[in-house]
Amino acid sequence: MHELGYITSEQDSQAINENLFVFTTSGTDLRATFVMYVRDLLIQKYGLLMVEKGGLTVKTSLDLKTQLKAEANSKK
Repeated sequence: MHELGYITSEQDSQAINENLFVFTTSGTDLRATFVMYVRDLLIQKYGLLMVEKGGLTVKTSLDLKTQLKAEANSKK
């Protein structure tokens, strides 16, 4: 952007030194990664804004109790 004249040299230097990634945990216990897979599919189909703010209701075939039991058995 600096080379194209959109920002100054000072802004360029600040941007290069800026930390862009800040990761936080939501405190949510996500025990079924299947949920994230479904979320990604919904984002592809409806867009991020609709998924996060659109009030969608989603029903899946996941039975968490059965899933956790299957995972526990597969680790034996």
